[in-house]
Amino acid sequence: MIHIMKKILFVHHVSEIGGASYCLLNIIKGLDFNNIEPIILLARKGPIINELEKFNVKYYLFNELLTVPYNLSLLKRGTLSTYFKVFQSCNSFSKLLDEIPVDAVYFNNVMLYPYLKVTANKGIKSFIHIREHWPKHSHMLQFSLLKKYVRKYADDVVAINEYSAHMISGIQHKVTKIYDWIDFKDRYEEISFSNIFDEDATKLKVFLFTGGRSPIKGATEVVDVFHNLIHDSDCRLLVLGADLNIESKGLVGMCKNLLHKIGINTYAYKFINIVKSDNRIKCLPSTYAIKHYLEQSYCMLSYYTIPHANLALAEAIVSGLVCVAAETPESIEYSNHSDGAVLFKFKSKKAFKNAIVSVMNNYDYYEDKVKLNAAYVKAIFDKDINCKKLNELLVK
Repeated sequence: MIHIMKKILFVHHVSEIGGASYCLLNIIKGLDFNNIEPIILLARKGPIINELEKFNVKYYLFNELLTVPYNLSLLKRGTLSTYFKVFQSCNSFSKLLDEIPVDAVYFNNVMLYPYLKVTANKGIKSFIHIREHWPKHSHMLQFSLLKKYVRKYADDVVAINEYSAHMISGIQHKVTKIYDWIDFKDRYEEISFSNIFDEDATKLKVFLFTGGRSPIKGATEVVDVFHNLIHDSDCRLLVLGADLNIESKGLVGMCKNLLHKIGINTYAYKFINIVKSDNRIKCLPSTYAIKHYLEQSYCMLSYYTIPHANLALAEAIVSGLVCVAAETPESIEYSNHSDGAVLFKFKSKKAFKNAIVSVMNNYDYYEDKVKLNAAYVKAIFDKDINCKKLNELLVK
């Protein structure tokens, strides 16, 4: 009897390491390679390719690949043009599928939903992964279009938590809740905080922030609160996924530079100015090998400005690291009903600062709470359980 492998094209719109890219790598690592042949489609080259090559999987580049804007007003600059470009690229995506014969397409982000119509028209089975938290009464026209496409064209929906599982009504019959499992295998690389900060780090309280310069993850808010409100000489802040370069090419870069020259700083400039003014803050590129960073850190900081899945929070809790995070449906769920992390009022810098101070004043208490909840959180994000559910869904 001939064994037939199922070819699945995994469509992923970013090539940097972080967020959904971590999750894609975990998916590829956890696939049943005896029954599934994964093929990856990326928009461009980037650090993720180095990780994918370790699994010896094929990948293709599709430069026109874009996501529609995530929960943005149509009046915001560039929003309408991005929608136009995405839908325009569907014709090219259709031709690409003619060149890469596959049995199914797995969209690793729900904001790739316009491409669902292409797979439906071609009779190719589709999976779409809902990682986002689109508020149910926000930008309703855009949200209605998203819901329409997922309801009509998606064959199966993977949801990563309770909120995403119920974000779109009327599709429960095709939703499977599969958490982005935590797997630290191959994610350890020896790197000493003493070398990073050029001093004895064992005497320091190193706060870890993994959100880069992302506005959604509250990067500028985090460095601002640390710089202006946390003055302890033994405190340090390590930001992963950020550099101090400003985009200078194209119209966007020119506008940013012009605004800066006339005294109006953009989000990125504000971030960079704060970091440069505080030698307690260090920035490093994102890394898939996060384990040693978690082991050496004093506390993880998180400040989402839009509710969103926060796998880094769960990873920190499982590692026994004290965490300060904005209170959202996801952070409540991921911290065992708030018991495993220090949650503060959403988008309140004052509450954020108070939470950090509380951790510093009561560290042993919060560390014990994290350790008590680590096993519960680890069970939710268990690799074997979630891998099994995903593989069963993909091959059915």
